[in-house]
Amino acid sequence: MVAVRYSRYTYDLIEEAKDFTVSIPLENNLKKELNYCGTYSGKDVDKLKECKLKIREGRKVASPPIIENCELHYECKIVYKQAMEPGTLDNSIKKPILSKQGLPYPIFWRNSRLLSNKITNKIFNKTSRE
Repeated sequence: MVAVRYSRYTYDLIEEAKDFTVSIPLENNLKKELNYCGTYSGKDVDKLKECKLKIREGRKVASPPIIENCELHYECKIVYKQAMEPGTLDNSIKKPILSKQGLPYPIFWRNSRLLSNKITNKIFNKTSRE
């Protein structure tokens, strides 16, 4: 399940897509690139070009590429879309999840396949990460 705020450019892209990818850096130090990508919208800048990120075709999904600089990739096919109902959220998470405007995130249900069990084991066996 993935939640994306309506105001994000990512929402527009995923709303029109049949699938999407999520690339996660583990070993590579991409702090500068992550900060840049979290600060600027892909609607206004070419994040891949600005951060010198390399892409390649995924193994399971048709269109969106994966970021080669990252070690962990989720390739997701959207199987269901639904707006989040604020009234159904547990009170302990309701406040952090809702935006300041009071708009809930839409939820995209996906069928994904983790591409590397070795990396997954590394994530869950690691006790701390700087």
